[in-house]
Amino acid sequence: MNRKEDFLHYIWKYSLFEKEQLVTNDGQLVKIVSHGTHNSDAGPDFIDARIHIGDTLWAGNVEVHQRSSDWFRHGHDKDKAYDSVILHVVEDNDVPVARTCGTSIPSITLRFKDEYLDNYDQLLRTKRWLYCDDHIDRIPDVVKAMWLERLVVERLEHKTAAIEAALERSNNDWSAAFYLVLARSFGTNVNADAFEMLARSLPYLQLARHKNSLLQLEALLFGQAGMLGEPCADEYFKLLSREYTFLKSKFELTPITPGAWKFMRMRPSNFPTIRISQFAQLLHKSSSLLSKIIEASSVGELTDFFDVAVSDYWETHYRFGKISKPMKKHLGEATVQGIIINTVIPILFVYGKRNGQIALQDRAVNFLEDLPFEQNQVTSRWLDHVADCNNAARSQALIHLEKQYCRDGHCLRCAIGSNIVKTLR
Repeated sequence: MNRKEDFLHYIWKYSLFEKEQLVTNDGQLVKIVSHGTHNSDAGPDFIDARIHIGDTLWAGNVEVHQRSSDWFRHGHDKDKAYDSVILHVVEDNDVPVARTCGTSIPSITLRFKDEYLDNYDQLLRTKRWLYCDDHIDRIPDVVKAMWLERLVVERLEHKTAAIEAALERSNNDWSAAFYLVLARSFGTNVNADAFEMLARSLPYLQLARHKNSLLQLEALLFGQAGMLGEPCADEYFKLLSREYTFLKSKFELTPITPGAWKFMRMRPSNFPTIRISQFAQLLHKSSSLLSKIIEASSVGELTDFFDVAVSDYWETHYRFGKISKPMKKHLGEATVQGIIINTVIPILFVYGKRNGQIALQDRAVNFLEDLPFEQNQVTSRWLDHVADCNNAARSQALIHLEKQYCRDGHCLRCAIGSNIVKTLR
């Protein structure tokens, strides 16, 4: 969508246009009962509007364009999805429009104060990382706080897509879906895709049959990771290879390409070999992990579930066949917090939503409030502009704000940007 059309959506949504003696372009009096709900999906821009046009109360949808001729340019005249439009809202009414059946659609021309558009243009002209950098500190803290509280839930909703996809792929088996998203989180940003490929290549039920044997778990995971293909004189490597050869044939498995894994520019403690061993340990020591997570009443309980280290072999290795200084190699505190924030809490939220357990959804948000603020490149830029940066709920809200609103200049969809456009002089 072009920025001008986005701006007109904003004007209509917040009723910032001149409403006195509002008439259609053919002279019928218009009274707006409901503007409708802003639609972010395909179809008309505002749905379920209620509008008096002349003597008739209409219920239906509203389409907004800069020019009425955009109706034809966008192909709406041939799309039956737009036959439900009861009002065409435009800035420039250059041609009349009609539904696919030929019936005409009433239109109105928006009139609004020039200062709104000037304010919006002023925001977008900034050269700083944050469009509203020069103005955000004028916005009351309560406005920012209320918006960020809403963004916490929006962030969780945004993360549900991956979980819903995992559920669909697992035929609504929650344990199998949790295994898929949990595997991805063990790869962090660098090896997330490779870990997900590994988990998809190795069905949870096959892995679960061998959860009591750490050797077999590591054989399956390292084998499917493609890390047992090259010969190595190491005795443990040979043991895993023999075990994997048998299991691979038994389950008719196909490993992923070893080139999917990244080792470069990483701390050895974050190597995928170490993460795979820790993942195997988690599967080995945890029984009914998802059920325990759902029943957990504190962040401390969640953290304890992920207190895992590597197997004995990996205490003295980072790569197969290369001995290193002995070290226990537990999952780090920051890594555990990342797994809880990005996987465990969203799982709780989706589970609560799907099963009608509002208390569980609330607990997911409360867990975020009990976790420390995430320090990273995105969140650190907000510290001078936002109060109470003291928990993960706030940092997650700020990450979502930057990624979904600030990065692409969606100021008019943001409560902070919207407030500035309406009040800036």
